[in-house]
Amino acid sequence: MNLLTNVGTIVNQFLTSENLKTIRRMIIIGVCTMGIGVIMNQFLEKGIRLPILIKSIPNPFAAKIVSISQKDALAMLNAQSAVFVDVRSDYEYDMDHIDGAINIPVVDYISNPALVDKYDRDKSLTAILYGADELEDNIPLLGRSLLKKSVADVKSLEGGFEQWLENDYPVEY
Repeated sequence: MNLLTNVGTIVNQFLTSENLKTIRRMIIIGVCTMGIGVIMNQFLEKGIRLPILIKSIPNPFAAKIVSISQKDALAMLNAQSAVFVDVRSDYEYDMDHIDGAINIPVVDYISNPALVDKYDRDKSLTAILYGADELEDNIPLLGRSLLKKSVADVKSLEGGFEQWLENDYPVEY
């Protein structure tokens, strides 16, 4: 009991109004310093951009979009058991794309989510999303929208379209 009394006394002595003011000042200075650091980082030539920082924060409520290997995706293309969704721009899609793929550009989708209605294929088939490479931005965002539209399974193509071309897999021009 004596130990608890001693700890209580020490805490009460430390938490005087002057110490609380100092702690508040330290917190405010720390928050302001972090804010200025993030803002300044946006203008540095080799700084980490804020969207990258935001994407690095895990979202435990987001549905996981599992990736699929190039070989397995080709097998599904040949078996006609998947629909390929090209998330690149219209211009890139018009140049070349995976045989039979539909185009839902992620850049346009973000400003117009109704573009997901372009997916008019059999919803029981697996939808395989791909961009220029496997790091294409916002594939999970579009993938979750397709899952909400009752598409049975959504996957992301490992290596993206660049690796598809390197493997010399079938494309349309």
